[in-house]
Amino acid sequence: MEDFAVVAFKYSDSGDEVELVPTCWLQDEETKCSWPNFKNKLKVTKAVKEMTKPGDAWSIHSIKVLAKCRDYNAGRLLARNANNASGIQREGNYGLGRRRIKSTHNDSEDDSDSSIPQQPKPKKRYLPEPPEIEGEEETRCPGSSRKYSAMYSLLTSPSSSSSSSTQMPKAVLRSCLEDALRPVMLAVARCESRLQEQQKTLEMVLSIVKNLKESQTAPPTGPDVSLLDGLLPIKSYVDFEDFEQQINGDCALRKSLACRLQVLGGATVKAAVKNMVDLCMTSGLQYEFNWEGRLGWKTKTNTCKKGFKNTTLCKIMINILVNKTQLATDESEVGKTIMVYLRNAGDRYFGRKRPNDSLS
Repeated sequence: MEDFAVVAFKYSDSGDEVELVPTCWLQDEETKCSWPNFKNKLKVTKAVKEMTKPGDAWSIHSIKVLAKCRDYNAGRLLARNANNASGIQREGNYGLGRRRIKSTHNDSEDDSDSSIPQQPKPKKRYLPEPPEIEGEEETRCPGSSRKYSAMYSLLTSPSSSSSSSTQMPKAVLRSCLEDALRPVMLAVARCESRLQEQQKTLEMVLSIVKNLKESQTAPPTGPDVSLLDGLLPIKSYVDFEDFEQQINGDCALRKSLACRLQVLGGATVKAAVKNMVDLCMTSGLQYEFNWEGRLGWKTKTNTCKKGFKNTTLCKIMINILVNKTQLATDESEVGKTIMVYLRNAGDRYFGRKRPNDSLS
């Protein structure tokens, strides 16, 4: 059963107006329809959706049923299509909702007034073109606007001295031409200065690239680090004493060690110390050392450890780390870092389970 109907209200002074109404509002074999007297349109829409029963105070209008449907949304679509259809003609200047359509022409004017032509809208005015000098061919001055072309032709033409009395003096024309060319010359000067700066920058970049290529292709110069092959890392204290004697007596071996330690990375002092100590000694040998060579507080026996502070290897490490500008450190900070790293060598070598006696 259809609950809604699309109807056209009939008026004597205007065309039909299409609306969607519930079928319970239809009367007299669907020839008349009740309509609420609400002033608020939202209340009318709510009454249509909820299919409110007609009240006694509602008005009754003559209608013509155009279509029926079960759904409210489908009914609204049918009503909209019926309003836009060409078959529904409206008479008079009335729109939907009995609104009078405003006329675009004034109907009160007489025919004589309508015959008077309307004045056209004022056009956008532009500046007039400059006058051309008779007898002289127009020559465009390079880099200047059109209004200085005649002045340029007067200065460059051979007949400029025999010009008529109506022409401007040559000095005035020259000043005008200089004023016109001044911005162009300034722009050219700026471009030349920027070009020179860019050329200098390009030459500097090319020189840097050339130096980098030469440094990469050049044969390595400096100490031979291959002398340290087979010597590092040191595994026992006996080998450590022999290595100390070698670097004290052999200057080339000492320079090779310093060069090898210097190229090690490390963004902080702690990282640099770790890399150096791990390169030179195993964790088992690190456990036999502490900073002062005294009985450590982590040692569970009465045997003192060897001191690392006065060794040649320690002095080389400290000297390299202090001279690195990116670390910005001093001898005391480096010594403290090495001391802490050697103190925790037992944890790295044995783990958390330490032996009851020291290594022998």
